[in-house]
Amino acid sequence: MAAPKNITAMQKKIIWSIARKSLGLDGSTLYACIMEMFGAERMSALSAAQADLLILELRRKECRLGERLTPLQYKGITRRSQELGWSAKGLRRFIKNETGADELSWLTVEQARFVITGMEKIKKWRRTHREEKIDGVQ
Repeated sequence: MAAPKNITAMQKKIIWSIARKSLGLDGSTLYACIMEMFGAERMSALSAAQADLLILELRRKECRLGERLTPLQYKGITRRSQELGWSAKGLRRFIKNETGADELSWLTVEQARFVITGMEKIKKWRRTHREEKIDGVQ
């Protein structure tokens, strides 16, 4: 039985081109995708077949780019996070718990709406409980 072929130089070029130019991914984000998909720490550890799968996945994401959160949603989420006093790690944890996405920039428009709604509910809950403490109800 023949050993699997290693990733080719052309496949690496295609991967980097799609990741950087079309999706705006940095190196660490691309390697995180590779680790998540294949459990490999380096691109050079991929087989040619795995590289083809990665290229297909990146192209699929490239076509769905229009569904990613808008700049206004991104700013709104970061602003609300600051208002809530959350760290970047706290925001990532909230996003992961609510949507399953690991990063804010990976959210779709619909997921961003869900996150914003959740953050607004938390703000409202905090305001309500703060008013109760002031009124001496609690």
